[in-house]
Amino acid sequence: MDFVMSKLGLSVCALLVVSILGEAFAEPMADRERDELVGVAERLNRLISALLASGGEATYVYLVPSLSTGSGISMTITTNRLELASPSAKAVASPLCAIHLWQWNGTELNHSEMVDRDASCAPVVALSGDNLLIAMLLVPVQGVTTTLVFMELENP
Repeated sequence: MDFVMSKLGLSVCALLVVSILGEAFAEPMADRERDELVGVAERLNRLISALLASGGEATYVYLVPSLSTGSGISMTITTNRLELASPSAKAVASPLCAIHLWQWNGTELNHSEMVDRDASCAPVVALSGDNLLIAMLLVPVQGVTTTLVFMELENP
């Protein structure tokens, strides 16, 4: 009987230690996930920057990653904002340039038309494992050829 009681006491102590350590590491885990989300946004911005630096038209398929823990993320993209979320953390970043979420029809644009189209588009929401199609297109805007960044879900 003493043997059973000592094992029961050890089990209770082990559970207490695990629960105390779990509380102690809960916040750092959220911080690590947030840092990882910020890293995802930074890598996406670097990719867009590299594509823009090419100086021409380019198309790239970006696979939305999971976290190193295996947790999935969601990425909400608007013209001027990237919001990333995991089960226990969130991060917000600004893209390096405006991201257009509408389809260009090949005609010349003006600035007010672009603003109207951007305002009328719903955000793109991508989850881990989704493919984002990123296109750099040379678009005539009020008589000047400009590189614009377009983004959409591939096969939504």
